[in-house]
Amino acid sequence: MIRRRLAATVRVASLAVVALFFAAATFAAIVMPYRLWDSLAFGSWSRSIADGNGLWSNADALSLQRPLFYLEQGLAWRVLGDGEWIGRLLSLSFAAILVLGVWLFARQLSADGDARALLSPLAALVAVASSVLATYAAAGMTDVPVAAMVAVTGAAVWGRRLGYGRVA
Repeated sequence: MIRRRLAATVRVASLAVVALFFAAATFAAIVMPYRLWDSLAFGSWSRSIADGNGLWSNADALSLQRPLFYLEQGLAWRVLGDGEWIGRLLSLSFAAILVLGVWLFARQLSADGDARALLSPLAALVAVASSVLATYAAAGMTDVPVAAMVAVTGAAVWGRRLGYGRVA
């Protein structure tokens, strides 16, 4: 009885904190002006794609070594407009994938139902409590998409019900 009550309390508290985190991050992503912390300064390749050039036009050797986040950002700017907030919301969507991936991964590592009910919300809570994620969730940094894909990959590899889906 006490375990269930504790798990329910942790679940509700972590959901509230995660929701508050993403509400504040979404607000910051939409209204914050460009600053030095924002990696949109590295988005010259993205801006070239958004301007209607080819995917590889104006891409120097340094750009080609960057993660494909800049390609996605350029395509998003081409389709949705060139507002900086669009690039920040794209980055924030990867932060949401990271938190979901951590939650799923913790769920996969839990042995029984009681542990799963407590460990998954705690893992999500720890993820959003990280100062690095809070700082760079909407900054367009390539670290957040890479961490998100690693977390989702970990959850997929440890998943039992995915079958051949683990290969991806």
